[in-house]
Amino acid sequence: MTPSNDYEFIGTGLNKKEKYWAEKRFNTYLENYHIEDLSDKHLVEELVFLETLHERYKRAYEKSVKTLDASTDPNKSQLIPKGLTDSLNTNMEQILILKGKLGFSDREGLDENRIEKQKKAKFDIWLAQNQTIRECKCPHCSQMILLNMRVDKYDVKKHPFYWDQYFVNIAAWQLLWAKKIEKIDLAKILLGHETTMTDYIDWIEAKLELNPKFQELKKEFLDKIQNEKM
Repeated sequence: MTPSNDYEFIGTGLNKKEKYWAEKRFNTYLENYHIEDLSDKHLVEELVFLETLHERYKRAYEKSVKTLDASTDPNKSQLIPKGLTDSLNTNMEQILILKGKLGFSDREGLDENRIEKQKKAKFDIWLAQNQTIRECKCPHCSQMILLNMRVDKYDVKKHPFYWDQYFVNIAAWQLLWAKKIEKIDLAKILLGHETTMTDYIDWIEAKLELNPKFQELKKEFLDKIQNEKM
């Protein structure tokens, strides 16, 4: 899902590298939490600014710790500015407050309407991306193929009900060849019980007369039946 482009991320107060990181995180929030309101998008920008600032504070703190470790000053504990520690704590408090307002943290006490809206948006996206099965033509050979959905990708298999581009159930056709059913029965199997004509079966039969593999399959099946009678 691509975040809506009706809000331009600015990243005021951040350097080039920080702005790149913050904008990427901003778009991730919009995608994962389906933020639509402009006021909420503004809050998300404020949130990622604070998160970026927190990373800046942590880098400064790490630098102070390295200086502390290398120092032989008996009062070296003072080498970590108290203001830096206070800034880290205050900044984290502000981050948690904004996350709470946006519904990014614990659910308790949050707007239930927003929670349900987010759940529905996530479900709609999941449903669109997780169809159990799809069918299409192979772009190379034009044969019909099945796309069986897996958790992370599709398994591509040859479609079991198509020959060339025609809908064919081989087991049902074999019943016809064995004279166990009539053409109208085959039409009902393939098209549904409301079918009253065999036009579709006649049309497929004419088309598949030109398919050597289909005719070979039919011949092998009829020869097998003949041999069983002998």
